This record gives sequence, C-alpha cells and structure tokens, in this order.
Amino acid sequence: MGLEDFVSIAEIVGGFAVLVTLIFLTIELRSNAKTLRANTNAESYENWATANEFLSQHPDRVAISQAFDPTRVLSDFTEEEQTSIRNFARALFQRFQSLYFKYSAGILTEGVWQQNRVWCSGLVNAPIWKAIWDDEKGQPVFMPEFVLSIESAPVVKVSIGAASDQFDVSAP
Repeated sequence: MGLEDFVSIAEIVGGFAVLVTLIFLTIELRSNAKTLRANTNAESYENWATANEFLSQHPDRVAISQAFDPTRVLSDFTEEEQTSIRNFARALFQRFQSLYFKYSAGILTEGVWQQNRVWCSGLVNAPIWKAIWDDEKGQPVFMPEFVLSIESAPVVKVSIGAASDQFDVSAP
C-alpha cells in the first residue's frame, strides 16, 4: 500500500468525520433551540408572577385594581393614583411588547404569545386601559407591528383583584 492509498483512506475517514460532526451539531442545535423556547416560555410566566407580586405590594394596588371596573373613568382617581395607574399600564404594555419581540424572534411559542396577545387585547379594550393605550401606543416606545398585533387580536374578558372587588371587563 502506497502513500497515495493512505491519503485516499485519510480523505474518506475525514469526510465521514465531518459528516458525523455535522449530524451531531444539528442535533445539538435543535436541542438547544427547544431548551431556549422552553426557558423563554417559563420566563414569561415568571415575569407575570413578579408583576403580580409587585402589584400586591404597591401602595396604590386598590386604585390600580379598581381601574379594571368598567364603570370607572380615570378622572375618578386622584392625580397620584392616575400616575400610578398610567405607570403600571405602561409597564404592562412594555412587558407585552417584550413578549412580542421574543415571539417574532421565534423563541416564544405561538401558544404562549397568543394567550398573552389576547389578554392584552382584552385589557386595552377596557375603558380606563383603552384611554391609556390610546395615549401610549403613539409613543416612540411601542413598535407599530406590536400595536397592530394587539389591536387585531380577539377581545376577551379580563379580570383582576380579590373576589370582593373582582371586575370582569369586556369590550364595548
């Protein structure tokens, strides 16, 4: 067996090694993508839990909760309460936009995004929240495609608060 034969065998073995490496990398990339999506989905719910914990401790939690009452208008609240409600609303809308970006990048699953999209749509159709949304959506903070995605979603009832002050909000 000559040197040329060894070179030919080495090229064949090298080709197989490259093929095995590519197969392994493909499997690893798929596994990593699946793990990334699972972590992102879990993170989205953990973020909402954090938001709910924050709200439960917020000094204006009662006023924010009452802002879900479809019979109330923003002028029913003090200036300080209105500021808290508006800041809380902007934070919520920014959380939804963050989820939209993750969904658009393919790392948040369709089901999780649709759940959040529909809930946000219900929120922005509640009277007080709609007024705030109408002010906020024109701000340079929110992407037009995000706004369109929320406004084109089905509208459902949303609720917040304890059993004694829970309000179901539905679109007019």
